[in-house]
Amino acid sequence: MDAALEPLFETVSDPNRLTEWRKLVLGRSANDGGWTKLTAAPVSLRDGPAVRVVTKVGRREETELLGLDAWPGRLRELASGRFERAHVQSASADWHARLGKRGKWLVTRGKPSASISELPEHDRDRHYPLPPDEAEVRRLLIATGLFSPQGNLRGSYAGKYRQVQHYVELLRPLPIWDAVRREGRPLRIVDAGCGKAYMSLALHVYGALEGLPVELVGLDSDPEVVDKVRAIARELGYERARFEATGIWDFAERAEGPVDLLVSLHACDTATDEA
Repeated sequence: MDAALEPLFETVSDPNRLTEWRKLVLGRSANDGGWTKLTAAPVSLRDGPAVRVVTKVGRREETELLGLDAWPGRLRELASGRFERAHVQSASADWHARLGKRGKWLVTRGKPSASISELPEHDRDRHYPLPPDEAEVRRLLIATGLFSPQGNLRGSYAGKYRQVQHYVELLRPLPIWDAVRREGRPLRIVDAGCGKAYMSLALHVYGALEGLPVELVGLDSDPEVVDKVRAIARELGYERARFEATGIWDFAERAEGPVDLLVSLHACDTATDEA
């Protein structure tokens, strides 16, 4: 990080000083690809403080919720990338920085514009299809290893966590959810090449949150992976979720009844083609 920016990041990088700042905003040109605006803010969850990060990619916003152990590493990752504007609202000052034409940072400090007394509550329904402060969601995230036993996002799994949330976000508008609900029956999902089943188990718990039972079948050719996922499903009490160590063609030949939703995400070798 450029030394000129250290005053801006000194407070926001310390997980023990969340009550001393209100907002961090980074901006960059659309020509750089990826996000153009990033906003981070401390929030209060039922289980304690966290940091909500919202990145704007085109017209879409992507949100991640980071526990105190994951936030410093994520901030270092963000600060090491390219950005051209930075703004920090803290209890002591408002900091503004912009990258000049010659590559030097121009930093100014002003009077604080926001009064900071306590952390705002996290608006869980606005961004997440799987609100991480929902008890059932939290149980799943801990059981699959994305969250620590204390309920905080593990820094090394931040990318996978965002992928899981985005995956559910993409699938929840499908009309099959409402169609099955009107018929008053469970939604049958088959995950062809489920691997560690992060995605399919997420759909299972999403159905539970929506009051729609899900019958989940996960297929994978690796018996060891299947055994681990079965253990997770048993631990969580997912009686309608089963996992089989079998090939996709073999399952298709003996499958009983229709499938409402067939998913296959980045399955290895020829599994995606078979699905």
